[in-house]
Amino acid sequence: MSTKFDFTNAVSDQREAKDGWCKGGYTCVCSRCHKSYFGDKRSWSCADCAYEGSNEPASYECKHVWYDPTGTGSNIFCRHCAEPAPASFYPGFTSSEPPLVLSVAEDAVIAERRRQVEVEGFDDRHDDAAKSNAMALAAAVYAIPDHYRYLDCEGFGGGRGSIRRMLWPWDDGWFKPGDRRRELVKAAALIIAEIEAIDRAKK
Repeated sequence: MSTKFDFTNAVSDQREAKDGWCKGGYTCVCSRCHKSYFGDKRSWSCADCAYEGSNEPASYECKHVWYDPTGTGSNIFCRHCAEPAPASFYPGFTSSEPPLVLSVAEDAVIAERRRQVEVEGFDDRHDDAAKSNAMALAAAVYAIPDHYRYLDCEGFGGGRGSIRRMLWPWDDGWFKPGDRRRELVKAAALIIAEIEAIDRAKK
């Protein structure tokens, strides 16, 4: 059964393409050392292994995560090794256990979560230091449609002021609204961050 890949420790590299390595923004698994990395979707080696000069991939069975970039079900391939999906993934196939295919929306949320960590610097240490439910509250603000964010919250136990001002956990400068899809992608990624923090706290 295909499972979602844990890309928590994936690393980026900007070296030029060589021997199975090519830079890019996709989460992949190296067929030599089995570590996760960010690279081109067609690459099969991390940069370190490629530049060490080993041309023979280690024995490795990819834990496929299938991706449908068009959302049409006509061109499904593995997010890690770029292997085309088998015929059983296409319309007309009946199975009691449907395959896992990342939609365009799911892929956008994963990419946003990585951006929050790699670009904004909101790593595990940062998130663990945040006040309780801060990321969930921020997600709620992004998830609420814009015209509701600025309703007066008087009478709801929050005093005068907008719902956004009542819920937003950080300085106003960190609130960066966009188009509706972008806001929902941010909300979903922040929810993932909150869940990850809860899971770490249980360890």
